[in-house]
Amino acid sequence: MIDPDSHKKLSEEIARRIAEDRRLLDELREEIRPLRDQVRRIQPRSINTTIEGNTLTLTGMVASLDGQQMVKDSISGAATEAEALGIQLAHNLRQQGATEILEAIFTEIQRGS
Repeated sequence: MIDPDSHKKLSEEIARRIAEDRRLLDELREEIRPLRDQVRRIQPRSINTTIEGNTLTLTGMVASLDGQQMVKDSISGAATEAEALGIQLAHNLRQQGATEILEAIFTEIQRGS
């Protein structure tokens, strides 16, 4: 049995840690928000995001409408560097040909195909 003073201290510590976890999650959400904006610049696309501990892994893909062309890449780093990771992933995809794939898609859409 836990004495009342210890129970109170334990409850306060749990509440403090929950508050800290919430604060950290809020900060992470704010870090990821700009990443979403960067990712939207390479639509249509597929993106998968995983977080393990403090490590954020982003996997992005851009494919042609017929699926014949596709570029895919992944990048991992500190979750606090989410925006920089997203920018680097977008750059990597562009280097692999994402821009050309997207231009072909937009041209096809404009023709009404």
